[in-house]
Amino acid sequence: MTQAIVADDAHLISDLIYRHSAVFDERQSHVLADLYTPDGELDIFGRRVVGSRELTDWGVSRAAVADRRTRHVVTNVRLAPLPGGRVAGVSLLTLFAWSPEQPPAQLLPSLLAEYHDVFARPAGTWLFERRRVVKVWAPDLALSTPTERTDDVRPA
Repeated sequence: MTQAIVADDAHLISDLIYRHSAVFDERQSHVLADLYTPDGELDIFGRRVVGSRELTDWGVSRAAVADRRTRHVVTNVRLAPLPGGRVAGVSLLTLFAWSPEQPPAQLLPSLLAEYHDVFARPAGTWLFERRRVVKVWAPDLALSTPTERTDDVRPA
């Protein structure tokens, strides 16, 4: 029998996904580690940030970037149960980024990517155990070839 995800849990996990985007868009990434388990991992195109200390340091450095604004638009959230009460998720990111000093006349996506997530609930609150960002498309020709994309919600 296939294990199901309770609607309340799906809602709480979806909210966590959206809060992750908001900490960057609202320039609050110094609190990024609060969204992860103590040994949580964020893998951005192969650059791994692991554990609360590294996540905090990386988030603080990211919040200090004054010449960049972003909007992370996250859609197509798919969740699947994993053993041990954990949950896997895949969602689509459309990223818009711009400089506040030189806003573009027309804002186009800067990146399309998939988030490959694993969520855990160590103390009754859903947190990221792992987030891997997988490039689907970027406007730079060197980055525009689709890579590693999967339609499966199971983490790699």
